Amino acid sequence: MKKFLLLFLSLILLIGILSGVYISQQNKANTTIALIPLDSRPCNTQYPQTLAQMAGMRLLLPAEELLDDFLTPADREGLWQWLEKTAPKCDRIIICTNELLQGGLINSRNSDSYANLQNDLLRLKEFCQNHPEQKITILTILPRLLPSQYDSALSGYMNELSQYGRLWDQADLNSAPLPESSVPAEVLEKYRQVFLQSGELLAELQQMAAAGLCEVVVGQDDGEEYCPSNILKRQISSNPTENLTFIHGADELTMLILASFVDLPPAEVQIIIDDESAWSKYFPYEAADLATILKEKLALANVTVSADAQDIIFIHADSLSSETAARFIANDSSAYRGLADIAYTNKGDKALADDLLSPANTLHAYSGWNTAGNTLGTVIAHYRLSQAFPQTKQAAQAAVEFKVIRLSEDLVYQALISNDLRLSLANQKLMNSSTTAFTADIEQIESLLTERFAPYKVQLEELFTATQEILPQVKVDVTSAEINLSFPWNRAFEVKCESKFKLSY
Repeated sequence: MKKFLLLFLSLILLIGILSGVYISQQNKANTTIALIPLDSRPCNTQYPQTLAQMAGMRLLLPAEELLDDFLTPADREGLWQWLEKTAPKCDRIIICTNELLQGGLINSRNSDSYANLQNDLLRLKEFCQNHPEQKITILTILPRLLPSQYDSALSGYMNELSQYGRLWDQADLNSAPLPESSVPAEVLEKYRQVFLQSGELLAELQQMAAAGLCEVVVGQDDGEEYCPSNILKRQISSNPTENLTFIHGADELTMLILASFVDLPPAEVQIIIDDESAWSKYFPYEAADLATILKEKLALANVTVSADAQDIIFIHADSLSSETAARFIANDSSAYRGLADIAYTNKGDKALADDLLSPANTLHAYSGWNTAGNTLGTVIAHYRLSQAFPQTKQAAQAAVEFKVIRLSEDLVYQALISNDLRLSLANQKLMNSSTTAFTADIEQIESLLTERFAPYKVQLEELFTATQEILPQVKVDVTSAEINLSFPWNRAFEVKCESKFKLSY
């Protein structure tokens, strides 16, 4: 009887422990995060919010009217008030300085966007000091090489200032005198101040990170092998700081930061590439080679590479052949399989369209948008966050939605629709061909988008009205699907994919 009682009590204790572990995991999965995004585009709002939901996280965003809208800066005071009000409800906070302090990524490239820098930095520091109970991550994106085409002071000297920027970096690298330029002195100084004031912001953020007030992630956007933001990178590297990470990239970094929150042991993945020569290549708009960029993104997401890993991320870098990538798409496996399509800039490889839009596509993740770094970071973030999948219908819905977004945006719009649509809009004088900004009413232009998307809409909805394996050995039955595209900003550079599903899980 005594032995039976001891066995019974031990069983009760074990159940209690296991229940406690389950509840603990559920609490970790239900992490609530406040996000001041980099800007209002889907890549910085919709994408991270969908991936967070797939991982069982709750991501809170400010109201749409507080965020920037293309060339209209954000309501910065409104964002501060939202942040103060929302912070007590959250476990973590992500703050993008380009939005909160400068009104958005585009506006942060403006030579006048640092006018209130010292007051902004003081307010940011006080916010971190006043919220020690939350884990705060600050993301700041360094200025790009090319001056903003919307900065009236600089836009007339785009090529000359870009060339100066390259020479400035090389001069700094070699401790040589500043280069000379034919650009008017006041214009040149405005260009230089964008980087010098960004350096002041970095110095303060470094101090905040060193003091343990926050974690800081510094991203490098739209660079080249030589560009002034490299000078700022060297400024960081010369003074290694705890809680500060430098990484090449921008629009995918919020997703990778979310991936870094996953409270699980490091993941192991096998990396396969179809063009080995691409590892040393500087892809367009990147300031480092592909091998460096991949290493940084894996590290931020806490993912390691192993040739023996069952999970695979395939990198399609060979623009001359799609055969190996096509075989990977159709190669059924019980392990995770993601495809990073970097063969072309800002679009998927249309040679893969038939394979990707086929029921034989058994990929768990696909990405092929914008830069090589954006694409790699998106697939890596999806992979890491998928490991925190909480086995709920809401998370399953998010996993389906994210795959639909990627195929609709990266492949259908960017690879199959965009070029012809932009050409048509430019010929009809409905769009500025250099900026893709619309010169006509957006409703008129969206009707043209709807017309071009119509056959693909039918194809996508049929493709996704079926049993879907969203993650390894995780399937959902989708009984109906509705997928639509619109323009989130008054330009043709990107689209927003919105979808509705009925599914059982």
